[in-house]
Amino acid sequence: MRGLDDPFLSQHLNPFFLRLVNTYWDALLHGDIKEKEILEKSQFNLLRFVFRRLFQSIYAKHKVTTPNSVFFLSRILPDGIGDYYSLLKCAKFYAMTQPLVDVHVVYSHDQTLPIINAADYSLLPKNIHSFFEYKNAQILEPVLEASAKFSFDQVQENLIKEREEWRGRYDDIRVKKGYAVKSLEEMIDDLNGQIQRLETRKKLQYEAESIYTQLKQSSAIVHIALAFNTFDNPDFSTKSMYFAEMGNFQGIGNALQRNWFSMGLHPFDEGIFLKKVFTGNTPWKEEKLPLLLWNTSHPTAAITADYFKHHSLYMGYLHRIPQQQKLFINLVCAKEKSNPRTIDIILPTVQSKERAYRFDPAWLAAQGIQKVVSMDLDQSVEILMETGASSHKILRLIHCLPLPSSDFENLLRLSDDVLGCTGDGSLSDCLASGKVPFYEMRKHKIEVIEALQQVAKDLHLKCVGAYFDKMADASRLLPETVAEELVEILRRNSFKNEWSAFLNFIKQYYCFEDSMLSHINRHILIGADPNLKANEEKVIHDYFKGKVLASGAYEAVQSKVIHRT
Repeated sequence: MRGLDDPFLSQHLNPFFLRLVNTYWDALLHGDIKEKEILEKSQFNLLRFVFRRLFQSIYAKHKVTTPNSVFFLSRILPDGIGDYYSLLKCAKFYAMTQPLVDVHVVYSHDQTLPIINAADYSLLPKNIHSFFEYKNAQILEPVLEASAKFSFDQVQENLIKEREEWRGRYDDIRVKKGYAVKSLEEMIDDLNGQIQRLETRKKLQYEAESIYTQLKQSSAIVHIALAFNTFDNPDFSTKSMYFAEMGNFQGIGNALQRNWFSMGLHPFDEGIFLKKVFTGNTPWKEEKLPLLLWNTSHPTAAITADYFKHHSLYMGYLHRIPQQQKLFINLVCAKEKSNPRTIDIILPTVQSKERAYRFDPAWLAAQGIQKVVSMDLDQSVEILMETGASSHKILRLIHCLPLPSSDFENLLRLSDDVLGCTGDGSLSDCLASGKVPFYEMRKHKIEVIEALQQVAKDLHLKCVGAYFDKMADASRLLPETVAEELVEILRRNSFKNEWSAFLNFIKQYYCFEDSMLSHINRHILIGADPNLKANEEKVIHDYFKGKVLASGAYEAVQSKVIHRT
């Protein structure tokens, strides 16, 4: 039986992916499996997983030549604004890559989300389906999962009956208890409002049922970040696939059997968003920000250049943990210690009482900071601290995030080389732009830093590894000490070259867009022609039995896909 030592695999696959798979292979060989048939089946499934990754470059090149529809779905939780944008980015990339495919976006949410322009995401307005959900009367999920739906008709019927009963008693109450008429009218108005809202919810339920019919006719149902359970619905199970958020790989078995994958930077993950193109300066949608920074809503290149003679600009999208915000601010101050320019840091919007960062005035004075002020987009200024430093250097904390995505990209392009990140989306944008992330260390996101640490360690990048190690240990040390030590690492002569090598590796092996494109294309092709899957299984089996090399298996699948196209 052939194993994983074929040089073609080493040439084309992530070395850390192969190394991890080899540990699984060795565990099978030296484990407790005595039955030869079971052992060979387990080895074959491991090979299927490896060759699925190898074949991705074949399917990524495929162009869908017949009209199809693909639906991208997600559940957006209250803290999941990043998942919302991930959903839209996935749909946009696929729509732009496969123009013959009718791409739809379907999502549920229980909070107000930013309004988007469908054209900005290469989508038709009619193909964006939003469902505002109430905890005890959900619409979309029960419909998609074919479970018990909320009975709006029965509730509405009861409300109409109650309203008519009160209307029937109106004249009697007006005559006998005139003082209660106003309360009665308010009650009837409230019932009318409830009935109207239920009518709106019923229309949404009809829309969900219409989407159900369209999903049955679609070529693929792609769940992003948080999924609905369409995998156990017989109407959708063969069409469904799932790309979970970072750090949520569900195992090789689920990847092979249920098409469950995950975003992220672990060897078995599918990568992060790296195809972002940061274009030139686009018009600002939130005009108050350029007015604050440049005193004009349409800054020219000359005005921007003049601004940077007197200011440095950083962005810290760190809105969960105040201590992490403070650490990022300290990092920027330490980094700019020898620079006399005013420091502008763009931060999330907060209430005034939350701005008490408890800075150490002596430490800030040692960084050359004379004054710390907090500003909003209305340009109201609150002086947080005067340090007594002899310089005139000001630290301006500008609280205005979140911003429209195009404004965020403008800031990302203009800001300095260290960026504060709080989630998968901002981390992806940071790495795609070549900047160094300062990642907010939330408990459920610790896997992200661990993945970054592991990549740096495996690539023997000591400075980059030291940077992420220090960030992971930040909570155990004083923020001023951590800031100074992080800056010392960033200033090492070898950091820049190491960071370039780190980014090149990430971009080579962890491009989520290419991986997602490949999986969806394969899903559509095999759905249209099951013989393609049978051919895949055959060539992998031939490799396993030693009949072909990995290069021969690759060429056989490539030939069939090209012929099918």
